[in-house]
Amino acid sequence: MPLVLAYRHAMLSSAERQHILDKIVSAVSPSLLIKDIELEYCYLIKSNQLLRDTDESKLWRILRCQETSWKESYIGQLGQALHQTGSTQPFQHTLIEVGPRSNFETAWSTNVVSIFHAAGVASIERVERSRRYWILFQPKTEPILKIYLDRIADVLHDRMTECQYDSNCVPDYIDTGSAIEAFYDIDVVGQGSIAIEQANIKLGLALDQWDIEFYTRLFVQYLGRNPTNVELFDLSQSNSEHSRHWFFKGKLIIDNVTMEKSLMQIVQETQNTSAGNNVIRFHDNS
Repeated sequence: MPLVLAYRHAMLSSAERQHILDKIVSAVSPSLLIKDIELEYCYLIKSNQLLRDTDESKLWRILRCQETSWKESYIGQLGQALHQTGSTQPFQHTLIEVGPRSNFETAWSTNVVSIFHAAGVASIERVERSRRYWILFQPKTEPILKIYLDRIADVLHDRMTECQYDSNCVPDYIDTGSAIEAFYDIDVVGQGSIAIEQANIKLGLALDQWDIEFYTRLFVQYLGRNPTNVELFDLSQSNSEHSRHWFFKGKLIIDNVTMEKSLMQIVQETQNTSAGNNVIRFHDNS
């Protein structure tokens, strides 16, 4: 089924508007004069069947959209109205839309889907929300270069969990095109440690020579089989210094003399004379 799009105009307070403007101005040339900015939310709704009229009624109520205009973009109407004014000095304006990456469902979507199901709309499978920023520039502003638009987009979203929606990145929550990659064996039994060395480079495992030799002996001499790429990746993470603290909790030897305490114990002891205001110090191996 095609995505259902619903729109809601966000009424920005003066403080919220100024906060967004300040972020934009900090990222671009001061000569770019911004006249106004508007924000609307676009809800991308994935359903496994066509929504009935009663379902649509629940949809716009739950998402707090306008009953008569939830299918129409307020920003789209702004752009049309601006072109119809016929000003001799036309305003430059742009639309920047950012939202969650489509390859994983957000926690927000999980909660909203639960609300829909509780309301009797069981066909809803996923709901994500994008933010659409409409930026209006002053008539005498210099031409808006793409590099400026990219910088503006960067400050308006978190690039780790979100992306910009444009012609090169259109969210498709029905079929993301992603597939589960098949796992495969690393031929350690046949090739020895060189097989792990090659996998180390290819998969970016960050294994050191001690790790490579240890895992070679483990699989060849003790387990008598080849590891899979998934197993090596798991070992590189869960058995790493970050997780296990092999180095920080290991024996500390200086000039052939074994120290009484490990590096971790030395660091932990600093809290014995602290103000006692660290309530989670070294809790859960941190």
